[in-house]
Amino acid sequence: MAATQPSAQYEDPGATTITSKKNGKVITLKVPNKIIGPDGQAVIPRNKWEGNDVNHDGRQDLGRLVPGTYEFHFATGERRLKFGYEHLRGNTQQVVQRDVNHDGYFTAADVWHTPSGDTVIEVGDFAILFHRGGDDNTWSGGCQTMPAPVFAKFLSKLNRSQSSYYYVLVTLR
Repeated sequence: MAATQPSAQYEDPGATTITSKKNGKVITLKVPNKIIGPDGQAVIPRNKWEGNDVNHDGRQDLGRLVPGTYEFHFATGERRLKFGYEHLRGNTQQVVQRDVNHDGYFTAADVWHTPSGDTVIEVGDFAILFHRGGDDNTWSGGCQTMPAPVFAKFLSKLNRSQSSYYYVLVTLR
C-alpha cells in the first residue's frame, strides 16, 4: 500500500473577498474557498499550502510525478534533520503534473500555456520525496508515501551501501 497523489488538505483554497458594512465602516475580509473532496465532503485545509504557482494565478498548485524513471538517495545531514525523519530525496530532475484548476483531479484541463501559446511542462528539482505517511492519511502534498510500518520495511530492504536508487513509476488502467 502506497500513495503517489497529493492530499487535498494541502490544497491552496484561494480566497473570496467579502465586503460588508459594520457600524458605518466598510470591512473587507478574505475568506478561504471551500475545498470539496471526491467523496463530496468538505476538506479542512492545513493552512500550509503545498506546490508551485505555475500558472501565476496566486495559488499554489498541488503536483504529482508523471510516469517515468527517477533517481533517489537517502537524505543525510541537515536536509534529513530539517525534514525530521529518514526519507529519500531526488537526485535528478522530476517531471511534475500540476492541478492548476484546483478541482482535485489531474486531467487534460490542467495543461497550461505561456502567453505565446506554448505548452508548459514543469521539469526541475521539486523535492518530491519518498517519506512515511500515516495509517489513514498520506501526509503528503505530492510525495511518494507509505504507512509508517510499510515504509520502515521498504527502507530495510534497500542496500545502504548504494549511493542511489532508481524508481520507475507507471500508470496501470
